Formats: sequence, structure tokens, C-alpha cells
Amino acid sequence: MSEYNHDPSDRVWYACYGSNLSEKRFGYYIFGGYFAAQDRDYEGCNDKTPWSASEIKTFKGRIYFGNDSPKWHHCGVAFFDPNGSGHVLMRLYQITWGQLMEVQDQESNIPSWYDDCHRVGEYQGLPVYTLTAYDLPFVNEPCDDYRNLILQALTTECGMDEESAKRYLETGSLDPTE
Repeated sequence: MSEYNHDPSDRVWYACYGSNLSEKRFGYYIFGGYFAAQDRDYEGCNDKTPWSASEIKTFKGRIYFGNDSPKWHHCGVAFFDPNGSGHVLMRLYQITWGQLMEVQDQESNIPSWYDDCHRVGEYQGLPVYTLTAYDLPFVNEPCDDYRNLILQALTTECGMDEESAKRYLETGSLDPTE
């Protein structure tokens, strides 16, 4: 869990870079419900208040796929490496600190996967946090379902063309030459 000290009602930005780039997908963490792509029911947060804003921003770092996810056909899922030299496209959701902690609990049902609530910056006067692993996991390619979910979000919700989105997922950065 996080070492940051916030009141549960404090507003923060949650920065997503994997499957939660999709607003529909992220909604399962807040509202709960059945997500057919994983054949899984999500509990959702105790506070089911919708996010008050959503923005697309970039932050220094890189994404990569790793670990062995039983929820995604034993393939890799996205992780954020804040030490990467490129830039990562993230969807920011303005939620409460309490909701972020509950999302982290739902994301971290496998120990040490998304245990780092990492502050990536500030936006519009509020802190911006993302979830990743303290210790970067082993590299493992994602399954087609997971990759396609992210590709669809990148192209239909984040404004990237398909070729750029594919290159981004292959390289882990918007500017892989840096």
C-alpha cells in the first residue's frame, strides 16, 4: 500500500496506461460488474461515485508487459517503469484517494503486482498517481485479447492512429529513440 498520507475524500488523478486506458474497462473497478473479456465479476469500490474528469497526458517513463496473469491467459500485463527514458501516454481519472486505494486493492490481488502507488506529477493542482510494481517483473508478452483492448482504447479513446498505437505498444514509449 501507499506511504502517502491523504484523507479518503481527497481528490487525486489516477493515471492509467494499460487496459484501464479504456473508460469502460476502468468502470468495472469503480462500479463493479461482470467483465466478459475476463469472465470475471468485479466488486467495485464502496464509493461508486463516477470520476469527475478524464484527461489524456504523457509522463516520463516506459511501459512494458510482464508477469504471468491467470486473468489474461497466463500472459503478460502492462507495467510502468518510471525510470524509462521515453514518454508514456496515460489516461487520468479524477477520483478520490479512497477510490484509488480500493482500485489498488483490486489490482493487487496478486501480491507485489501493483503495490507501488507511484506519484508521477501534478495536474491542475492535484497529485497524479499511477500503480505499478516496486520490483519490475519479468518480461512476458500479452495475449491478443489484452493487447487488442489497449489498442482499441489508444485508437478510439486516446486519438492515436493504429500504426502509431502498435509501435507504441511494441517499444513501450511514444519516443523510443530517447
